[in-house]
Amino acid sequence: WVVTGKQKPCSLTIDLGETYTVDGFRYLPEQQANPKGVVVNYAIHASSDGKSWKQVCTKEFDNIRNNPIRQTVRFQPTPMRFIRFTALSNTAGDGTLGCAEFDVLTTE
Repeated sequence: WVVTGKQKPCSLTIDLGETYTVDGFRYLPEQQANPKGVVVNYAIHASSDGKSWKQVCTKEFDNIRNNPIRQTVRFQPTPMRFIRFTALSNTAGDGTLGCAEFDVLTTE
């Protein structure tokens, strides 16, 4: 899955269908030669209605340019129905967000 935004940042928003207590996620960049949109810096936001958003964390994937493997990130458990993963920067420096897999981790 790759999306190219006309401007940065580019986001992936997931509706979980109901409210869960989310405490992390797993991100796997594209695994092909010359992958597009490998995220370096990112933000996670939570929402109960898809309109009002609260920032949950902002971090960086260490050494993902040289080692583009599955990344597991944990954060403070947060109730949410919607989760937004925003690529603040990627390895190419453009507005592309690429993702082979994105898993939401819950406490349930």
